[in-house]
Amino acid sequence: TGTSKWNVTLAYGVDSSPAVADGVVYFFGRDGYLHAFHTNGTFRWDRDLGGDAYNGVHWRVAPTVSDGIVYQGATKVGISLNALFAVNANNGTVKWSFNTDGDVQSAAAAYNGSVYVVSNNLYAIDASTGSERWNSSLYYGGPAGSPSVADGIVYLGWSRAVVALNATD
Repeated sequence: TGTSKWNVTLAYGVDSSPAVADGVVYFFGRDGYLHAFHTNGTFRWDRDLGGDAYNGVHWRVAPTVSDGIVYQGATKVGISLNALFAVNANNGTVKWSFNTDGDVQSAAAAYNGSVYVVSNNLYAIDASTGSERWNSSLYYGGPAGSPSVADGIVYLGWSRAVVALNATD
């Protein structure tokens, strides 16, 4: 019937779609925090990822949850923070962050020990260490969504095309 079960109101608002995994809802607020609430609406944890609403924080993409890690891309205007964060889903500690070459423009996709995210390039990042495995500079244009990975192939809408790239090299 669409009856409300619960809601969380943030002073500066919410600027991403939520991700739900293992009974927890993860979302980012314009306050620069990653928030985690149980699906019954009770607070679990939150983590400051380095920003506030008055300093140009932009959380443009939804978090991705895989293997106990929450991946979130973030862009902060004015201090050139363009990064993908890997945060422990159980306690909110930051495992690693990876700096990109521009605004993070996609939700991450996790596959077989790698995480894929788009800024000006498509990056493959080692999910354990946060180190770059490879990046692909695609032709002029920009992403038309987030990458998807299946059977060792990364698929991405880019400008006027869909591209398919080998996930491992």
